[in-house]
Amino acid sequence: MAKIDIYTAELVSLSSRLKKISATIADAESMAGSVQRNLDFQVAAKSGIDRGITKARSSLKRQSSKVTTLSKLTEVSNEEFMNADGQMDRKARNIVG
Repeated sequence: MAKIDIYTAELVSLSSRLKKISATIADAESMAGSVQRNLDFQVAAKSGIDRGITKARSSLKRQSSKVTTLSKLTEVSNEEFMNADGQMDRKARNIVG
């Protein structure tokens, strides 16, 4: 009967250690899940930021192109105005002249 008591005590001790190990594993799994969720959130946030930056760059390129086109048109309009002004000045001198 003494051997049965020894084995029972050892099994109880082993069972207790296994429960502690199981609880530690559960804690570790919980922490790993938390870390994974945090990483997933960060990746999603980074992805959203990247998309936003890409859209902003694209928009800025389009705006830059439009500004460049408008600047060229303004330059051409100025030249045309100066030519027209010069022609009107010559015609006015001829009339007055």
